[in-house]
Amino acid sequence: MSTRQQIEDFALGMFLKYGIKSVTMDDLANAMGISKKTLYQYVSNKEDLVHSVIKKLRTEDMNKMAGVIDASSNAIDSVMKVAQEAAEKLEMVSPIAVYDLKKYHQSIWQEVEKKEVEFIFSFIEKNINRGIAEGLYRADIDQEFVKRLHTGIAFSAIDERLFPRNMYSKSLLLKEMMYHFLLGIVTDKGYEFLQTYRNTKPQVGE
Repeated sequence: MSTRQQIEDFALGMFLKYGIKSVTMDDLANAMGISKKTLYQYVSNKEDLVHSVIKKLRTEDMNKMAGVIDASSNAIDSVMKVAQEAAEKLEMVSPIAVYDLKKYHQSIWQEVEKKEVEFIFSFIEKNINRGIAEGLYRADIDQEFVKRLHTGIAFSAIDERLFPRNMYSKSLLLKEMMYHFLLGIVTDKGYEFLQTYRNTKPQVGE
């Protein structure tokens, strides 16, 4: 692993745990046991580091998502497994990190948001076609509406004002969200399969 990669990994861990604004370049250098001068030999500034770290994180996430989708047994299974993968990632991210990215690194957040919307739109479009072919989704679905609905649901999951962590674990929250989302598009056959995911609900304090 190169020094630059080590720096990015250290920075990612600290950003996810403590937020972005509160972690200074001095903090990062001290955590790595290197001088600030050495750090700046590999990183031009904090904005550059944040951009690289977020880009790396997204690439890793997209690769994992692709593997999850490929391994799914059908369209419904794909949605639920992608939701679980996303939930596990969100559990690792401090709400402060999301807030800091939105407020202090707006151009990076806008890029992340744009890429995320593109991914969701592409995933849902392919998933709908797959589900219709498998007889799990209704053929009369308004795909454009459903893509936008799903995107809105996905982004609401990171809104701590709506769904604070002391009330809903991300895993059970996304599971419940996707269950209700899928209820609106499944056929009778799809409904029967969907019930296999209906054994738990988000619980207060979990």
